[in-house]
Amino acid sequence: MLRFSVIKERIKVDLRHIITFYWAELKGYGVWWVWNIPFQVASICVGIASYFFFAKLFVARNPAYLPYGDPISFIIVGLAANTLLHVSLTVYYETISALYGGRVGVFGGLRVSQIDYLYLARIPPYTFVIARVSLRYFTHTLLLFLYILAGTYVFGLRINPRANVQLATIFIVLGVLACSGIGLVSASMYWFLGTYRGVEPIRWFVTLIAPLVSGIYYPIDVLPPELRTISYFLPHTYTVRGVREALLYGSPISKVMPDLIALLLFTALVPVGVVMVRKSLSVARKRGVIY
Repeated sequence: MLRFSVIKERIKVDLRHIITFYWAELKGYGVWWVWNIPFQVASICVGIASYFFFAKLFVARNPAYLPYGDPISFIIVGLAANTLLHVSLTVYYETISALYGGRVGVFGGLRVSQIDYLYLARIPPYTFVIARVSLRYFTHTLLLFLYILAGTYVFGLRINPRANVQLATIFIVLGVLACSGIGLVSASMYWFLGTYRGVEPIRWFVTLIAPLVSGIYYPIDVLPPELRTISYFLPHTYTVRGVREALLYGSPISKVMPDLIALLLFTALVPVGVVMVRKSLSVARKRGVIY
């Protein structure tokens, strides 16, 4: 009973810390959203419009798109799904970078790193990580819905009346987990390779190659065999295709089962990434000096 009370109190304290970090982030984010949300909507609309007019001019009758129906809907769903996939690739490295590279002002004008501040304040670092990562997912989920709303009411996105929203949600969740595994491995490179000095190669390569080969903008059928082979090693390919099948074509789960299985295999990277991040942070503790 005593142990349960201790755990309960620890959870309450951690939740208070998480809420404090949320508030600190939201003070900056609140200004960002109030000031930038109209610009964000405009950017999304202009971005979609670029593909909209491109599709009208070039791809509407392109035989590569004919099996997939409306090319505008094809592209918009790809863009929307990629918002959460992209943040899953980048948020963990950005959070580790903020944890060790961010600075906090304390009394007397002294500035210490975020991680040192947390240790001095006896606050578990994982509360900062949970708050920062979950807030990024929240804001990018809003961006996903902005893509869908703008696509539907401005550019004629056509969701199938028989759309399987639950299946699309499953694909998004599995895609987020799969990309999170890659993102966690990427985050571990902060200390393993010392990538705080420059570019982290895993995140750089995947964010560079995924839009080209994973079918976000066009069917992977048009790719040469070499690039098509690369697409099979990226979770984006299976996620975007599965979401399209569920929302645009109303496909049953039996048709998309191979893509679901592929994504489930990719999620095995999550525990691998967690172990690698923990090992990486132990390297940081042994060094005792950040830079």
